[in-house]
Amino acid sequence: MTIEEARTTLHDADARLSAVIESAAIVARSSDSTIDDLLTCLERGGLAAEFAAMELYRRTSRPVPSDAKKTSLKRREWEHFLDRNSKTAKKRLYVERRPEGDYAVRRGASERAIAVAPTQAEAIERAREVSPGTAPDVERVRHTSAGKPDQWRKA
Repeated sequence: MTIEEARTTLHDADARLSAVIESAAIVARSSDSTIDDLLTCLERGGLAAEFAAMELYRRTSRPVPSDAKKTSLKRREWEHFLDRNSKTAKKRLYVERRPEGDYAVRRGASERAIAVAPTQAEAIERAREVSPGTAPDVERVRHTSAGKPDQWRKA
């Protein structure tokens, strides 16, 4: 199974448990997987979440609890940790629409854009070039059934 097939399986609500576990193992072992891939594994729970949590501990250098029952398996806890961990927060990129109609790529705490592109797709591609292995957060710029402006999605 490839990393792309594993990602698809993890997002498939009807996937067999064995396929989900295999996908989580592939995502946890792959150097091409992103933090967001690992957070998706956490949502699946069980063994998939355990694989993802151990890889998150390794990638973030967060100390692994000596008591296995205290291992963090919840996406929300990891997102909170990642948001406040300066080493990881510096890597987080955002793609947002500017008043001029083009798109800016910027780091979380920065006001200044790293790059500006005429289209959202080009800005996402530039963000991936700047920080490989990290899915940028993309601003939703129109009203849809899935969301409103000022909400974010992973690219």
